[in-house]
Amino acid sequence: MVEQLPFKQLVPSSSLGQTILININVYFAKFAIFLYNQVMKKYYITFLLVLIILLGVVGFLLVNTIKSYLITIQESFSNISATPIVSKPILSGKYTYYIKDGISIISGNFDINVFKSSEDNLLSPKQLAIQDSDQIVVNGGYFAEDKSYIGLLWDGSNQLGSLSKDNQQATHIVNFNKISGKLTFKSDLDFTPKDLIENSDNIYFQTGPLIIDNNELQTSLIDHSLNGNQSSLRSFIGYTSSGRIFVGITTQGYDLRQLGEKLLSKDFFEGETISVVNLDGGSSTAIYSQENAEVSFRDFKTLPYLIEFK
Repeated sequence: MVEQLPFKQLVPSSSLGQTILININVYFAKFAIFLYNQVMKKYYITFLLVLIILLGVVGFLLVNTIKSYLITIQESFSNISATPIVSKPILSGKYTYYIKDGISIISGNFDINVFKSSEDNLLSPKQLAIQDSDQIVVNGGYFAEDKSYIGLLWDGSNQLGSLSKDNQQATHIVNFNKISGKLTFKSDLDFTPKDLIENSDNIYFQTGPLIIDNNELQTSLIDHSLNGNQSSLRSFIGYTSSGRIFVGITTQGYDLRQLGEKLLSKDFFEGETISVVNLDGGSSTAIYSQENAEVSFRDFKTLPYLIEFK
């Protein structure tokens, strides 16, 4: 039988520092046991909830830190890479989405309407989409301080704006025919009263400048426009040679030359011939997509004129 010696006899008398340390550990262990018996048992549920909350907070901070770190790494590699990473078109339902480099585009076969808000009740893209069951709503063309439209505007039943000839900014008339589903652009200089078909099958609105015409960048129109060479938020509408219509916005500043070059690159409409015209961007830039929230941008912005896509 092994004799159990008192605790102190197990420690060499010469190790005073070790003795003190062991005694401290013993007292700490006793205190921990006391704390558990007197507090933990009594407030076990509360302690458990606090612990879960603390673990949740730590986990949340850890996940966000890791995400930020990964994004930083991805951006670093993107900047280093000589070949840009091309975002493939995202097919969703009957629409195609292109999202890359601060540019968001929705392409499809649309029915288009132009909407004028009442002066005392301006609507946002999201509000109008909910009201009229639209798939997409984007800001329209240019308007003056008194909310009157700058240039020609025919909404299918009423003429809400008159043709502005030789307009430095709104250089083109956009026509959408509801029967054919075809979108066309015509210069305000070439547009005549005969071209305006005032019936419910057609809508017309003046905007600009033209950015791309059949894959040709319109540098002259861009350079002569009011802000074509300034970096700004942009919105635009266009069509492809195959007849598909697309609408888009930028979520970062672009001048129109840069935007045109980007749209003509392989990142977007590779193999297609496109024509694109500028809409009223800047502080008016706003879009709402019912199907894809990732495309929606400043959809709370109330505006006097909006373009609906069904």
